[in-house]
Amino acid sequence: MSLLFRSSCRRIFPRLLSTTTTTATTNTSEASSNLSTMVRSLFREQDNDVLVARFNEFSSTSYHFRCKSEVYHIIIRRLASAGRKDSISKILEAQKLIPDVKTHQGFAGRIISLYGKAKMADEAESTFYQLPRTVQSFNTLLSAFNDAGEPQRAIDALNSIPLSKDCEEIVPDIYSYNIFMHAMCLKSDMEAAVEYLDTMETKQVEPNVVTYCTIMSGYYRHGRIEDAEKVWEIMKVKNCSPDVKCYNSKIKALCSASENRISEAEELIEVMKNTGLEPNGYSYTCLIIYHCKAGVLKNAKKVFEEMRKRNCEPNRITYEALIPKLCEAEEFGPALKLCNLSVHKRLGVSAEVLQAVADGLAGHNNVDEAKKLVKFAWSSSTPKYSGENLKMPPACLTD
Repeated sequence: MSLLFRSSCRRIFPRLLSTTTTTATTNTSEASSNLSTMVRSLFREQDNDVLVARFNEFSSTSYHFRCKSEVYHIIIRRLASAGRKDSISKILEAQKLIPDVKTHQGFAGRIISLYGKAKMADEAESTFYQLPRTVQSFNTLLSAFNDAGEPQRAIDALNSIPLSKDCEEIVPDIYSYNIFMHAMCLKSDMEAAVEYLDTMETKQVEPNVVTYCTIMSGYYRHGRIEDAEKVWEIMKVKNCSPDVKCYNSKIKALCSASENRISEAEELIEVMKNTGLEPNGYSYTCLIIYHCKAGVLKNAKKVFEEMRKRNCEPNRITYEALIPKLCEAEEFGPALKLCNLSVHKRLGVSAEVLQAVADGLAGHNNVDEAKKLVKFAWSSSTPKYSGENLKMPPACLTD
């Protein structure tokens, strides 16, 4: 190979590689931009019939759009809130016509799950039989029954579907039984749930921390703290270490107890740290809600600061508990900061909460900040905020 040829290659190949890389980056950027445009157009569409038509168009032509499970959940939730079950069916039934969906187990499970969240249990079950029947899709169906508010159907399904001729290949696993336990707890059949622990073992399925936590949460939800403590004891005997969710269930119960047990809840936070478990946003939010309801804003703010120091992300409930109390105390500066954070993180804080802050700012001669907040919310891709439910304060209109 001549020196001239090698020299030419060295000059040409980098340019080719650079061009290829640039083209790929440009295409990726354009695809991302197009996807963002699709999503924004859906969130801003007010006509539900047009929304359904666009959704089906985007999902049938764009693989990347179909990967946006969060968008599916938001749109289905919006249609469910509007009572548009017909529109939900149009979207989810159309998904079944997409090539290869019947071999894509995760996508099939999403359709079943979305029907459950839309309180459409019959459609969820029908989809289960139309798409690949595996233990994973079976578990999704059980969860869909619970989400649809029909836990008895989940109980009946576990006892019948795996025995049917069409589903003999399905062998319930620990996830199946945990969902089954949750169904019994939703029906307030706590004693039966505890008794079923022995049945699981006879079926050679070992209860795990989720199983016990599910039962404890059921007891806590019904204010039966002492009964929940007995489950903690069972876990000790079984050498099953409680996880963060177990502790959070107890913290919430203590914060919600009719008698003042907040000190026990705060001590439990320290117990978690000492056992090597890191309290999460839910742990601290329970304390914040308690202090806000008790009218002790100082303590709520203190917990919030501790939460942020430990890099625990606040969620929608955290903001919706704290911001109104800041408004009541006329601390609109901190309230504005939290509003901006919640919008930036797209947490979906209610429009009423943002409205109270905007009105409070405008009423205290902070018209510019009130305008910025409302416009910022309107410009976000969160479908909760529009000129109909979040209005510009009158003082901003006359300014």
